Amino acid sequence: MIVVLAVAIVLMFLVVAGPHPRSYGIPSSADVPTLKPGDHILVRSGHGNIGRGGFVVFHFSGQKFTRIMRVVAIGGDRVSEGSAGNLELNGLPDKEPYLPAEADTENVPILTVPVGFVFVMGDNRGNSEDSRFLGPVSLRDVVGRAVIRWWPLTRLGGL
Repeated sequence: MIVVLAVAIVLMFLVVAGPHPRSYGIPSSADVPTLKPGDHILVRSGHGNIGRGGFVVFHFSGQKFTRIMRVVAIGGDRVSEGSAGNLELNGLPDKEPYLPAEADTENVPILTVPVGFVFVMGDNRGNSEDSRFLGPVSLRDVVGRAVIRWWPLTRLGGL
C-alpha cells in the first residue's frame, strides 16, 4: 500500500512539475502567508508559461543564491504605486487576492518592465527585498516556475 502511494505521488509530481522537477526549501518570510519558512516547493525548470500571479525561482543578476517570489508584471507591463497602498498595473489598481488585507505596497517605481524581464514582489511586502529595490529579473536568470508546495503535507497544494 505504501509503495503504491509513493509511486502515485512521484507520478503526480512528474506530471505537474515536468520531467526535470527541482525541489526548493523556503528560507525566508518574504512570501508569508502564502509560503512560509520550512515549506518545500517543486519547480518546473525553464521560463515557459510564466505569467502574472505565479511564483518563480530565480537569481538576481550578480547574485549566486536563489530566491522565490511572485511575478506581478511581465515584459511590456507598466508598474507603479497606487494611491491606496496597492500596486497599479498598466494604470489600473491590480487585484492581488493572495495578499493579506493589511498589506501595503510601497516603494514601487514607475517603470515599464522590459521585454524578456519580469517584475517580482514578495507577498510579505514589508519584508521583501524584491524588484522594487533590485530591479526587474531577466528571464535568463529564472530557474523555473513553482507549481506545487509538497511539504509540509498539511499544506500540500498547487501554487
